[in-house]
Amino acid sequence: MSPLPETKELTGEAARKVLFLIERKRFQEAGQLLGEVLRETPDDLGLRYAGALLEFEQGQPERAEEEAQKLLLRYPKNEAVRYLLFRIALEQDNEEKALEQINGLCGDYPGHAGYAASRAALFLLAERFEEAGVEAGRALQLDPEAKAAQEIHAHSSLAIAETDGIDRQLAMRLQADPEAMSIRYLLLAALNARGEYLEGLKVAQGMLRENPQDKELLAIVKEFRLLAQPMLWLFRPLHMLEQRGISRSIIIGVGIVVVLKSALHGYLPSFVALPLLIYLAAASLYPLVLRRWLG
Repeated sequence: MSPLPETKELTGEAARKVLFLIERKRFQEAGQLLGEVLRETPDDLGLRYAGALLEFEQGQPERAEEEAQKLLLRYPKNEAVRYLLFRIALEQDNEEKALEQINGLCGDYPGHAGYAASRAALFLLAERFEEAGVEAGRALQLDPEAKAAQEIHAHSSLAIAETDGIDRQLAMRLQADPEAMSIRYLLLAALNARGEYLEGLKVAQGMLRENPQDKELLAIVKEFRLLAQPMLWLFRPLHMLEQRGISRSIIIGVGIVVVLKSALHGYLPSFVALPLLIYLAAASLYPLVLRRWLG
């Protein structure tokens, strides 16, 4: 699902019909109708906006931006045009332009939960997780049922390791839509972050039963099955470091070098060094053997 709110429709029966077709991805019909009605009313704001939106939805953001900028010169306060420019900037990975547009909309419409959620989405995409969480929280104050804001809030909380903070959001989303795959993926991420691998395995297996051909889900099930093995509790410190972005091979390699040097120089007694070396060797081999055994 997209974290962005719907663009406001413009007045005018013809424009509404074109926007209706665009919303349902019936682009060819929308283009035909648009061409017909534009010949009669070429300066109609709603139709020209619909044309820019159609270009954007068909993967032509540059052409959409060119038309939207022309409209903005004539109608500098129009919400739909400004929001379209925000979406275009987002599509082009132009964070500065996108932020300029959405800041303007949030400033002009401080009570609009959709615009607040859109700004939160921008922060999330830019990996500004704390700001994303704050902005998503503001959107939820304006509209507690805003699904996009709930999901962004959960993602940002998870990214900054506030795993307890996402439980309420996940519960609300699962209650509202228990079949939503995006929410169950979030739940898997939260369970993984908390080390609740057995619960994660159960959730992942349930998802795989519903989608037996999904290779990504199959890989997730295998990974949770591996992590849920009792012996892996011995290697939990390494796994925690891995979750912080440090490669397991680097951890083990550095660990072996440090232990060997410490033992050779007499800093570490042999009765301590040997178990540490065995532990590090097992940490490198056990997951590989277990993965092969589990299939």
